[in-house]
Amino acid sequence: MSCIKCELHKTCKSIQVNGRGSEHPKFMFVGIAPGIEEDEQGRCWVGSCGQVLNDAIQQYDLLPTRITYAVRCFPPSDRAPKKVEIEACQEYLFAEIKKYKPEIIVAVGGVPLRVLTGKEHITEYSGRQVGERFGAKIFALVHPSYVLHSPKNQTMFENHLQSLKNFSIGAYKKMKRVKIENHWDVFNKYFGIS
Repeated sequence: MSCIKCELHKTCKSIQVNGRGSEHPKFMFVGIAPGIEEDEQGRCWVGSCGQVLNDAIQQYDLLPTRITYAVRCFPPSDRAPKKVEIEACQEYLFAEIKKYKPEIIVAVGGVPLRVLTGKEHITEYSGRQVGERFGAKIFALVHPSYVLHSPKNQTMFENHLQSLKNFSIGAYKKMKRVKIENHWDVFNKYFGIS
């Protein structure tokens, strides 16, 4: 697929590094943009940050999962994506979310947090639900680079991953409880019990 909606197509090797993973994900992890290793290989989340994320997904059993980006092309020198680049890619992210219908979207970093919720400052929101969109709950998580650049943040990152795991279990139990309660409502109505 070729895209020329912004200037990134002129500087990257892999135009549109698309998401990968489950066709029926419970979780969709949305990162910022491909790094240099992802640009070289044309696959998302394969660099050092991807290794941290993929290890965390396995360790905390956050499956089935799909991983993707808010911006699909590598920004030169690994700089933060510009507003015009983020806006150019939004339709691809939104189409991917609508196609795969995850239950929980994890905004991994500040750019996906802003794209999905309009909120700023990922560290203020990391480790909790920050909204709902496209029929999915949105959970914020600091980017793995936050840990790689400052290992003192490892414990916080792990705590937020555990919060995500607990949140996902709680959301599932709540959804199941609503279904059961609805079942009893039908039963009670049918038999005239109030």
